[in-house]
Amino acid sequence: MWFGLSSFGLSSLSDAVGIVRYDVAEKEVRLFTEADGLEIDSRPHLVQTQDGTLWTVFGSARAGVSRFDGRSWTSSRLSAFGGTDINPSVLETRDGTL
Repeated sequence: MWFGLSSFGLSSLSDAVGIVRYDVAEKEVRLFTEADGLEIDSRPHLVQTQDGTLWTVFGSARAGVSRFDGRSWTSSRLSAFGGTDINPSVLETRDGTL
């Protein structure tokens, strides 16, 4: 189970900003932050694709698109691929396209 934390939202983790994973089987909580390679801003949006990859965007040009493969985060700017860096949402289509 995944949750996005914003400094503008309700959080029991003080002023934490990032992505939280709750492992139901292990009953463990893990906070991922910039120290883990996640690009962070306010208002996180998350989608977990069919292959289990978690994608995040933060709705502003300050943070790019981040991808978690189950082990580590990688971040990219869509402008590097000809797109815009303002990413207000992320979704997966039926055919698996992000």
